[in-house]
Amino acid sequence: MAKLNGRSGADIATFLGSSQSNLMAEERALNGEYRLIYVTPEKLTSGGGFLDRLSNMHRYGSNHTNICLIAVDESHCVSEWGHDFRPSFLQIGPTLRNHPILKSIPLLALTATAVPRVQIDIVKKLCMHPSPTIAKKSFDRPNLKIVIRRKPRNGPVGAFEGITKEMAASIASKSVVSSGKSTIVYCSTKKEVEDTTAMITKLLAHH
Repeated sequence: MAKLNGRSGADIATFLGSSQSNLMAEERALNGEYRLIYVTPEKLTSGGGFLDRLSNMHRYGSNHTNICLIAVDESHCVSEWGHDFRPSFLQIGPTLRNHPILKSIPLLALTATAVPRVQIDIVKKLCMHPSPTIAKKSFDRPNLKIVIRRKPRNGPVGAFEGITKEMAASIASKSVVSSGKSTIVYCSTKKEVEDTTAMITKLLAHH
């Protein structure tokens, strides 16, 4: 979101959820001051009048701009294990499709990890049209490298240490500038992610 606003040269997007520290963000968003609003499933399904204010924005938006689309990212979370840790995902479909105003807004489900059975789950649990348009591409991503290794005794940090040293050596040998590149770290806990990130940053600092 920050990168999008930076490239646009103006605040065209904002985030609404429990981690939003700007108390005016929701007010500005519901006044139609943003082109894109990122809302957590928990916020969307929390009640408390949020949906009614959202529907009023749709009907009476500033400059007659209504909500043109609702996109559900990581939509595979309505299926299998996803809803076990984010149960609000299961409420998105019923919440939107049972609302007298918001039910008319087109719904887009986005995911990179949906086998046919999960696709069926997404359509059903988001209360989508029974025969929606489905756009699919190959799961193969040439920019990703998948490596499986035995977990060492020192946990996730140790698991990433060897790979990070290989990355550092590769960068050094090819004279590749790593600035601006992104690395995604998945771990079981927030602390493990922070510890692993600190280790990776330290090892790559001089490359």
